[in-house]
Amino acid sequence: MQFNLFGELPFNEGAIIRQCRSCKEDKPEESFYVTTHRKDGSPTYGYICTDCKRNQAILRTKLRMTSGEPTEKCQCCGVADAVLIDHCHETKEFRGWLCHNCNMGIGKLGDTLDGVQKAITYLKKVDTA
Repeated sequence: MQFNLFGELPFNEGAIIRQCRSCKEDKPEESFYVTTHRKDGSPTYGYICTDCKRNQAILRTKLRMTSGEPTEKCQCCGVADAVLIDHCHETKEFRGWLCHNCNMGIGKLGDTLDGVQKAITYLKKVDTA
């Protein structure tokens, strides 16, 4: 008789396990959405699990309902471009309408005032060099 000291395995033996970039949980590959298929017909999976993808879609719908009409220009840089909903990732509250570049830039800087301030400090330092 064999004893299982660690309880049930959370996944089927041999399953490919990936970590969701959103919830950081380890899940079987089948828990991720299919982005495309390779030439041989095998699926290519995304980086976010289907549960998180569904939650993001629900959040986007709620934000659109409470955000009002989009502005004609980015509220950060002022460029007349297609604008996106910007929201706080912690509170899930609507912040404003940003173009893709500003939205990505703020996100890449940590989505915080501190991250943006560090970038400003850096640019001031190299601008005077």
